[in-house]
Amino acid sequence: MTSPDNLRPSSQSAVITFEERPPGDRGVRDTVAAVGKPYGWRCASRDEQGWVDYFNSGRRYWLITDGDRTIGLLELDIVGQVVEIDTFGLVPEAVASRCVTRRSWTGPPS
Repeated sequence: MTSPDNLRPSSQSAVITFEERPPGDRGVRDTVAAVGKPYGWRCASRDEQGWVDYFNSGRRYWLITDGDRTIGLLELDIVGQVVEIDTFGLVPEAVASRCVTRRSWTGPPS
């Protein structure tokens, strides 16, 4: 995005939710690939063994939903009290479609 004019209207109905999913979950796999494809991430063309290796990393996964649509993914590495964001991304059709994106152009609330 190069300006707020690139924003697309969001749906008026749904609430964004995060749903934890188990390693190997097909929804996680499909969403990781959808998020990464525009950026050339390896996951967009990972073979079966690659997915097995990926899901054996010990990460935890949450699908981000807007109503009944999966719009993104959050992956966390959690070791004891240390939490690291490994992946946070939106599927292409959800990029620049939420009011939070508009806020990034206008600045924090005063």
